[in-house]
Amino acid sequence: MALDPQPTQPYRILVIAADEVKIQCLGAVLQRTHFRLCASFTSGSLAVNHSQSYAPDVAIVDLALPEDFDAVETVRVLRDRFNIPVVLMTDADDAESLARADSLGDVTCLYLPLGETQLKQAVIAAMYRHCSEQHAELLAAPPRIVR
Repeated sequence: MALDPQPTQPYRILVIAADEVKIQCLGAVLQRTHFRLCASFTSGSLAVNHSQSYAPDVAIVDLALPEDFDAVETVRVLRDRFNIPVVLMTDADDAESLARADSLGDVTCLYLPLGETQLKQAVIAAMYRHCSEQHAELLAAPPRIVR
């Protein structure tokens, strides 16, 4: 996925949230942007099982996902197995929740309540970070000699 500042098609966003209300709120904000909700789930395990078929450009994952397949595990699988950039969404400000988010390393966070500008900035930041990481991996690889 290349980061196109002037996309011809809306960016496809996968939303994984703990409840339908958050999904509906995000969907309403997405409608006013150049993003399109391609799929939504209230379960991390369902999202992981079906994410490839929707080919999202970015996934927005709610930190409040249930414990059976929580947000941290969901984010790790989406990033590591499917190479999908992730935005972590949270309305929590307690130390435990922030430590869980911090355990993911360098991740874009979106704090609720949100507006259109915050959503755009978070999605673009996640896509930019993802592209930068891919380029860094290419630069770090040993040179190949082509004959």
